[in-house]
Amino acid sequence: EIQGDVAAGKRYYEQSLGIAEKTGTKWEQAQALLALSDLLVWGEGDYRGARQLAERSLVLQRQIKDLAGMVDSLSALTFCTALLRSYEEALTFAQEGLQLSRALGAVKTESSRGALAWVYLLTGQIDKTVACLHKSLRFSLELGNQDWLLDTYKALAYRNALGGYYEEASFYAKRTLDIPIETAEQEEKRQVAFISLSHVAFHDADYAAAKDFAQRAADHLQSGGGSHNLVAMAQTALCAAHMALGAFDDAERRAYALLQNSIRQNDAGALTGLNLVALLLGRHAVSRAEKERIFEMIGMQRHHLPMTDTPAYHEWTERLLPKQAAALGSERIEAALAHGAALDPDIETPKLLGELSNLVGAFAGNRQP
Repeated sequence: EIQGDVAAGKRYYEQSLGIAEKTGTKWEQAQALLALSDLLVWGEGDYRGARQLAERSLVLQRQIKDLAGMVDSLSALTFCTALLRSYEEALTFAQEGLQLSRALGAVKTESSRGALAWVYLLTGQIDKTVACLHKSLRFSLELGNQDWLLDTYKALAYRNALGGYYEEASFYAKRTLDIPIETAEQEEKRQVAFISLSHVAFHDADYAAAKDFAQRAADHLQSGGGSHNLVAMAQTALCAAHMALGAFDDAERRAYALLQNSIRQNDAGALTGLNLVALLLGRHAVSRAEKERIFEMIGMQRHHLPMTDTPAYHEWTERLLPKQAAALGSERIEAALAHGAALDPDIETPKLLGELSNLVGAFAGNRQP
């Protein structure tokens, strides 16, 4: 993007693509397609449009037998299809990219391995995610690159915490403290390690420590302009700790703020926060229909975003949820939580977020504890 302006960046890349298509080589066309695809994914959230561009780029790269370009296009397609919840396709693209990258050297191979690990994470395959990262760790140690090492330790800490491997998560999180921090980006990575330590403390029932770790990460990420995703991770852990400590008013304020901000960002990750809302429903005069709809949304979240259906999230729910689902005794809720079967699997995320926005607005604005 140009000076952080997505619209200006898009115009620039569209113009570049137009020029490349008229006068450029196939390689230049492929690069322009890939640049615009990248902007559509991370700047606009237009995953379908980005996928179409990446597919065109891959066709050109195959024609000219540009191995590095093919790997880059496959990586772009991995992210696009995963974000569209086409996980089998994403896995196929990631595996081909990793296979081809081995002829390009260790750095390219590890980048492709990272894309594969990300797909495994999204599909809830924590063990495979960690196995990929262990291979990356060996490479990082051999290379001696402190930034790569920090990134790998951070990733191992968080993935192990999600998977319920708390001793391993604590070990890798603490390893990040041994690495000198020189940039804001490195400091942001360290904050993910503190979020992991919050998970570990929560598991150990040390809720005060869980709160302190999550608070530290949330404060730093918010003041330092951290990404919405990382801020949401920290706030979610902090909200769970507040509930465990009985600070329900503060937990509720944070849960609604987190959800509303995610909705404004058009971020499907807002569905993750539904677990927190469910934990708080007992404090409100919420209708049975509204409760059922919240639990149905949680079912969809678990069905379509498997990374949220992990031991760490279950632990929050099992310790804090006051059995609303069981108390309601609804077959619709049981089906939703088990399979996501109560919802149309092809429902568009924006429609779901719109409905969620109305529910959250009603709870936050009109229902007092």
